[in-house]
Amino acid sequence: MNPQAIRRMAGRAALLLGVVLVLCAAGATLALAQVGTLAVQQGEVKLRHEGQSRIVKAQAPEVPVFAGDVLHSGPDARALLSLAAGHATVELYPNSYFTVQSAAEDDTRLSLGVGKALFKVFARLKSTAVFQVRTQTAVIGVKGTDFIVGTDGETTFVLTLTGAVGLVSEAFAEREVVVTQDTVAAARRAEAPTPPQAVTPEVRDRAVKEPGLDTFRSLNLTGKDDKSGRKDAAAKVQESQQILKERQQDTGGQQGLAPTGRTGTIGGTLQFNNQ
Repeated sequence: MNPQAIRRMAGRAALLLGVVLVLCAAGATLALAQVGTLAVQQGEVKLRHEGQSRIVKAQAPEVPVFAGDVLHSGPDARALLSLAAGHATVELYPNSYFTVQSAAEDDTRLSLGVGKALFKVFARLKSTAVFQVRTQTAVIGVKGTDFIVGTDGETTFVLTLTGAVGLVSEAFAEREVVVTQDTVAAARRAEAPTPPQAVTPEVRDRAVKEPGLDTFRSLNLTGKDDKSGRKDAAAKVQESQQILKERQQDTGGQQGLAPTGRTGTIGGTLQFNNQ
């Protein structure tokens, strides 16, 4: 091989190496992108970042949160995660395991393993935007609303405070119900979601204020032993179907919710696809 050919090959190799280094640097920058800030209001939260853990205590300065970080709130903790995109906050209750996968303006992906969180999505998302939260058992879709999600790993409870969200279980993706304002529904493993059930202002306030899932568990969400409950549930199902029909008309007949595959140890998804 003549020297000129060797020089050409060396030049190509150097160019290829440069491209690889640029791509690696871009990937590292994306992985380390800050997605929000954490403010601990009570107790303490363990923040795990790139394999290293730190304890963030109440009243400490806000700390940055990055894609891939895991938050574990203590037994008496309350903390507020403000997403950098500016369109949502997440209030963590005690004893919750929460993962921030990404939080861009049009693509937010979060995971709630066990525990409880109050989500506030401030603005109507773009038609192509995805706001996704994963639990073990359910898929939820929302345009812009306030709602609480609580899960023990086997059952996911959803209480809508304002607006409306769509709920499907992982095992019954075709059986969607719409959880409207001041109603609650549940999705259990391998079961279709329960019909939405209206709650009183007292129940709503208890669910918001209490640290755990006792209020959710005290509700008869199946209506098996209550004829009036079954009647109300049927009315809610009809209301859900009407909302779904209107939603599909707005999007040209496209169904906005679809379960996604498993990621790590977390099962189903709570998916927020703006219709």
